[in-house]
Amino acid sequence: MNLKPKRTFTILVLCIALSMFSMTAIADEFDCGCVGDATADTALLTIIGAVEKPGYFSQDGLRAYTDLIQTKTYNRRDHHGSEDVQTVTGIYLEDLLNVIMTLSPDAASITLTAGDGMKGDYYLDDDWLGVYSTDIDGNKMMLYFDGARLRLAVGRADADHNNRGIWMQNVVRIFVNVDSVGDATEETALLRITGAVEKPGFFSQGGLRAYTEFVQTKTYNRRDHHGSEDVQTVTGIYLEDLLNEIMTISPYAVSVTLTARDNMTDTYNLDDGWLGVYSTDIDSNKMMLYFDGVRLRLAVGRADADHNNRGIWMQDVVSIVVNAVFPVDVIPSAFVTKLNGNQNELNITVTELYPDDTIKTITTTTKINNNAAGVYDVGYYKVYVDTKGNVQIREIYIVE
Repeated sequence: MNLKPKRTFTILVLCIALSMFSMTAIADEFDCGCVGDATADTALLTIIGAVEKPGYFSQDGLRAYTDLIQTKTYNRRDHHGSEDVQTVTGIYLEDLLNVIMTLSPDAASITLTAGDGMKGDYYLDDDWLGVYSTDIDGNKMMLYFDGARLRLAVGRADADHNNRGIWMQNVVRIFVNVDSVGDATEETALLRITGAVEKPGFFSQGGLRAYTEFVQTKTYNRRDHHGSEDVQTVTGIYLEDLLNEIMTISPYAVSVTLTARDNMTDTYNLDDGWLGVYSTDIDSNKMMLYFDGVRLRLAVGRADADHNNRGIWMQDVVSIVVNAVFPVDVIPSAFVTKLNGNQNELNITVTELYPDDTIKTITTTTKINNNAAGVYDVGYYKVYVDTKGNVQIREIYIVE
């Protein structure tokens, strides 16, 4: 009995099964939604933050991008003035971030971290020591291969630049930071302000203290649920000033949610009602983030004589999220009132329709000439209006 056809069939089935298993493994790898050949646990280099997908790379994975690998010679100088040159092979940071990775449109800088915890921050621009800048030899910042590790090569920005000390050893992580307000990054911040804001805010305590025009010392009355009262004098920044002077919040912002390091949360409305951020207490104070050692705490005054406010003084505030409710539709309208001579009065109204059927209107009036056309500010909107003749509206729309 000839068994060869059966053996051939068995081998074929086994090969197909192994192939399907291999394809499934590859699919699972790509299902991670990341860039690179490694995982978060196995990567030699991790790239996260303001990126479309996180990047996890082994050294072989980086070496596979042969079209981006270059060999360059860098001039180095130490703080004693001693100079040398070093020829290295690797990938420009610019190519790594913009060709291999896909950055967020609001990416502004990167923080590199070495295996020993050393960090270095660089802007994504072509200014002094920017990632896209060139050194005196026409080179750019490079991650180069150094045995089993990755190192950062930074050229001399000018003839007097002592650059040797910033050649980072054993780079293991790149965090891409967004354009933001404040002196810190998303990773290093003591306080993070996100949500319905023009730009996120990342602050150290020193960064907040630097806003001296908003730092105040106030005395707050406190009362606990037993009726015991005391006073506390603190120094900090009113939440109102932090949100509206230092930050720029959305015109649709309605509340803020504060979170403490222990994950306790409280939400306060952005109004002057009961315990609203803009309300004043019985001593004419407002809610304040105040400095408490290396931490930030929330001071909330007594809304009235019977208010037990001590329990809502939040300790160690680390996050503020600005919440917003956006209109489902925005409709501009206008009419013209004829005046004497060649001038008219243009009345523009923007009507906002909200999910709960609330309707809000914003109106402005301005003098115009006959047949005027232009863009006009109506609250936080810009509205284009084209008039015809004395009182006709030819075209009207909101400018995005």
